[in-house]
Amino acid sequence: MTTPTISDLRPLLERSLALWNEHADKDAWLDSWRTMAPGGLTFEDPVGTPTQHGVEALASLWDRPVSVTITMEQLVLSGSEAAAVMRNEGTTADHAFCVHTVETYALGADGSLHVRVFAPH
Repeated sequence: MTTPTISDLRPLLERSLALWNEHADKDAWLDSWRTMAPGGLTFEDPVGTPTQHGVEALASLWDRPVSVTITMEQLVLSGSEAAAVMRNEGTTADHAFCVHTVETYALGADGSLHVRVFAPH
């Protein structure tokens, strides 16, 4: 598997977001992350919680009972890192919500990816 470069990140993220928003094919969504992080994935979602390891750890996000549509509003690429502003919209049983998050992506030379999600409390 080819190690992604920072210039590959935008289309890879866009593909992952499209699969997430369709919420129809969990395996394809997880595979999109495997493509982004062939050397391994670690993530903090949200920052301040323990670091999670592996694409399989993302499965719990997919299985959450709240439906969320995510739109990438801005992506800034620099060196081997990127930062994105994401709009997260959805509904719970009693109300609609819209929350912005800032996400950072750090690509390792070994194909690893570390993601940090900064979310308001």
